[in-house]
Amino acid sequence: MKHLPTASHRKPSWTSVRPGASQALREFSAVLVAVLVGASLLLVCGPLWSGTPDPELIKDIAIAGEGSRPTLLEVMDGYVLFAADDGVHGLELWRTDGTALGTGLVKDIFPGPTSSLIVFSFQQQQWAKVGNKLVFAANDGVHARELWITDGTDAGTQLLKDINPGDAVFSWSNPEWFEVASGTLFFSAESANDRELWKTDLTEAGTVRVKDIRVGGDSNPYYLEAFNGDVYFTANGGIGNQLWRSDGSELGTEIVALGSTGTSQSELTAAGPLLFFTTIDADGSELWTYDPVGDTAAQVKDINVGAVGSNPRDLTVLGNKVYFTANDPSSGYELWESDGTALGTTLVANLSPGSDSGSPKNLTAFGSDLLFSASQGFLDAALYLHSPSGPTTTLLEDFLDSSPTALEVIGKAGGLALVSATDAAGGKELWSTDGTAAGTILVKDIDPGIASSDPGTGLTLSGELIFPATDSHGEELWKTDGTESGTDKITDIHTGNLGSISRTDCPDPGMSDPSCDNPFDRVAAIGETLFFVAETETSGSEVWKTDGSELGTALVKDIVSGAGGSNPNYLTSLGDTVLFTASQFLDNELWRTDGTEAGTFRVKNINEAGSSEPRDFLTVGSVAFFSAYHSDSGRELWRSDGTEEGTYLVKDMLPGTDSSSPSHLASYQGSLVFSAAYDVESENEPWISDGTEAGTMLLLDIHPTSGSSPHSFVELAGELYFRASEPVSGAELWKTDGTTVGTVLAADFCAGACGTDATPKGIFNGELFVAHEANTPDRGGSEGIHLSKLDTLGNVSFVTELCLHECAEDRQFAINDQGIFFVYLRDSESTEGELWTSDGTSAGTLQLIDIHPTQGSHPRMMTPLGRQLFFSAEDGTNGRELWVTDGTLDGICQSHLNLGGRSMGQAASKSATKTISSSGIVGDGAVVQLNAEESVRLGSGFRVEAGATVNISSATVCP
Repeated sequence: MKHLPTASHRKPSWTSVRPGASQALREFSAVLVAVLVGASLLLVCGPLWSGTPDPELIKDIAIAGEGSRPTLLEVMDGYVLFAADDGVHGLELWRTDGTALGTGLVKDIFPGPTSSLIVFSFQQQQWAKVGNKLVFAANDGVHARELWITDGTDAGTQLLKDINPGDAVFSWSNPEWFEVASGTLFFSAESANDRELWKTDLTEAGTVRVKDIRVGGDSNPYYLEAFNGDVYFTANGGIGNQLWRSDGSELGTEIVALGSTGTSQSELTAAGPLLFFTTIDADGSELWTYDPVGDTAAQVKDINVGAVGSNPRDLTVLGNKVYFTANDPSSGYELWESDGTALGTTLVANLSPGSDSGSPKNLTAFGSDLLFSASQGFLDAALYLHSPSGPTTTLLEDFLDSSPTALEVIGKAGGLALVSATDAAGGKELWSTDGTAAGTILVKDIDPGIASSDPGTGLTLSGELIFPATDSHGEELWKTDGTESGTDKITDIHTGNLGSISRTDCPDPGMSDPSCDNPFDRVAAIGETLFFVAETETSGSEVWKTDGSELGTALVKDIVSGAGGSNPNYLTSLGDTVLFTASQFLDNELWRTDGTEAGTFRVKNINEAGSSEPRDFLTVGSVAFFSAYHSDSGRELWRSDGTEEGTYLVKDMLPGTDSSSPSHLASYQGSLVFSAAYDVESENEPWISDGTEAGTMLLLDIHPTSGSSPHSFVELAGELYFRASEPVSGAELWKTDGTTVGTVLAADFCAGACGTDATPKGIFNGELFVAHEANTPDRGGSEGIHLSKLDTLGNVSFVTELCLHECAEDRQFAINDQGIFFVYLRDSESTEGELWTSDGTSAGTLQLIDIHPTQGSHPRMMTPLGRQLFFSAEDGTNGRELWVTDGTLDGICQSHLNLGGRSMGQAASKSATKTISSSGIVGDGAVVQLNAEESVRLGSGFRVEAGATVNISSATVCP
């Protein structure tokens, strides 16, 4: 097949970032919400779908050139259903038989440019094929996000059931975690603010809740897995997450192996007669199995002896065994296999010798063998094949210029495995393998040159792989039979012109506008669209939105026309909308936006006598709690569902005009925990609320005379940790189980009343990370701020310093599934604040990037979103702007050498032990010998000028 005639356009912005970031940016942009791009579609469609889009209806909002960015859903009978955005109808349901003429829109479920679908990159089983039907979640603009069904035709695409009827925006069931067991489709859905297990026989009458597992709260079923004729899942019945099963009846829905499965089950995977899963107990996160014969659950093997755990992940079935990645002290994260017995649970291969991790990924069954990617050295990806019959583990291809995130197995076609991988010559392109090194080759350079087409995960249809890939016209659907001549674009669904939008971040954060220091005050997300506050000369300070690219960044609404700005603050996600505060004519009140100009308006004028100045927002379920001021009640606790009538006072905790001033709101076990005053003489103490006036009460008076000032609430293993102060121990780490008796001191980092201001920062790999002052005996009483971690048994260990000596209060910190991010400061006078990252260990803590050498970029507003971290930073050239990282190391891969911040203009010799700093410059005519006993990392600003020579001996040089 020949390419369709297309115009030449610049590549989408995510393909021009450094290797390693492009995959994360592509995943970030997988939520294709209302992408209105200039487009034309040349299709002749059959009677199975609604017709072709009208090019005259196109609206160009300067984010074109990115294509329709299709997300594949499911192979049906002779065709593929997928989600795509043609620039006219928003993200809707499409189908293709692998030809241009056989590709068309199935139905515009939400008429017009608004999207009916939201496709999350983490794929929480958001749809399921049942017979010749596909069941999925969609929003038609009338019923919010509800349960839909399609047979691949316009007429056969319809609402299956409005599970949570009511408001078209806020009353949604948001079905997910679909799984078919014994012909019945099970899923998780919300009704009346209660998320439970549901089932359907594909009729409205037969779509019912299976059981109210947790009466009065959410059980939150997830990780649904069909096994032994039933569906198994994790749910919280009121005693924490446990392993459950259901045969579809209320009586047949029960906890299995009660009390013997630990907590936080995940990775449920059926293999042969056993159900494998991971869970956390006193041994940390380890591999378990459940045997239905005896209704018994047991740990398979304590791979990493102690409380840390081996953190098994990516469980993949091959025969009656599961293969997975796990961590032990001697080999790091490597490939393991298990038949469900301790003796049969063994290390397959230590791909990165010693304790360094090979970190296998993309585990894929390939016939009777296992195909996967892993590291060779530092940030170097390679493709492997493991044959259990040998057993042998063979290196197929070493992609020397790739990172682990830049290599993934995307599907199969023609007896070959198709791989998306990066090499030095062709960027990230389509490769294939027959399971041998000689048979691992580049199929086609879809986007010629060093640019990347970034092929995505596909589905096999009639022996060919249908997959998304990017060329100069944006991301569209492609197909391949595994050969170069058989690889071609199916059709160009979405074409358009280029555009650009400039945007700035909070001006002078932390000084004229202190709220910019708080990452949760001016940033929020709907799906994977990020909303933030930016200021320009033409619109002032207003709400903006971004999809992670410059072209996908735009002003939502100029609330106060002109340069004045409405100064939005406290952006908070609530369902399909974002709540925030904004000012008009000096009246600061509650607003909301759905990302459109028309959908951005004031919710309620809470204090008609003046400003209510709402702040300290937190969403719990379908309700946002916040504090607001009213002239009759003072500043108290309020709640809102995003409507005027659903916005009201929860309780006047200090009756009359005195204010209890609620703050530091946190969600805990379906309730709200917060800090507030309980009489006019006291400072703040911890409170708990179920959202009603009667259910809002003081939890404990920790410091009766002056208040404990609790804040920074973080949940770990069913308990809520927080910072609080009392006379005996000073400001230390406390915890609560939601009762007065269960509210106790958790850890005293400095014995006695000295106090360390121990503040919980978040959870990573099942451990709580705490920032505290460093005047602790085990650290020699040094000054500064340290980061320590607390496991589920209460054991405390040191991780790293966050700053030295007298530290500024600006302790920016964030956690996502990629790792821990923080700003490292030497002292309060330092200008060296830059972004650092950590895997939770001292050895795994290092600077991520030096944005502004010598001066420091001082990142703020650090906000994790999926696999990415957004933050503002100052690079010395462009002012303070919005930045994004996928958490991978920037620059050349080598370890650590310090050149002392000086240029090397003469012949010299240096021993390498740590990092070559960004200020290391090898001048013209210099001959420099670097001697390293371990791998060396070159900082992002290191350079070798023309005429200089650098010899690196005994060092591993990697890209």
